[in-house]
Amino acid sequence: MRGVKYERRLRRGFVAWLVAAAGIRVFAAQPENCGNVTDASVRHAIDETIAWATRTQGEDGRWIYRYDAAHDRDLGIYEMVRHAGLIVTLNQAAAAGFERARVPAQRADAYARTQLVERDGWTALAGDSPSTPIDVGASALWLAALSFESPPDLDTMRALGRFLAVLPAPMQLGKVEFDDGTWRTAFGCDAAAATGPDISSYGSWPAAIAAGAVS
Repeated sequence: MRGVKYERRLRRGFVAWLVAAAGIRVFAAQPENCGNVTDASVRHAIDETIAWATRTQGEDGRWIYRYDAAHDRDLGIYEMVRHAGLIVTLNQAAAAGFERARVPAQRADAYARTQLVERDGWTALAGDSPSTPIDVGASALWLAALSFESPPDLDTMRALGRFLAVLPAPMQLGKVEFDDGTWRTAFGCDAAAATGPDISSYGSWPAAIAAGAVS
């Protein structure tokens, strides 16, 4: 008799588990549904993206990325790779006939040109501080963005291309994991050649040079 009662409780528990699982599946973990994509919906999405890029852009060409709504302030955190990526998006839209994308794209392009490092015939995007590293991913994205301009700035494109092409061994371009867990395209080094001092704490090669850690 005791075995029968245990079996009943087991069955009720199993049924309850199935009901709970079905409820989660139906009400909480519903499959993603993007709906029907039409030409009109795509154009609307592009228009909304351009409107956002125009609305959130400052006079210097930068966008607001991190905003503290509680204190109504820009947190001032900025990444050139996102900046360059949005220029690509806007230039593509402008090339496709969305003329309103040209103004924010031109402002962003003007800001990018204030963040250049130029040496030995090559050009790369970086920041205005010695501690700001050259941004390989941003440089590559900006090169792609310039290809959509009419006419394209061929001189700058060639200089960016020379930067991306002249990385000497054992330097490499590849995905690097940062402290915040994100992966970005950045400088790397063949592990077999990593016999020098660890300069990670300096944040960048220019900062390590400025501190005298390397020559």
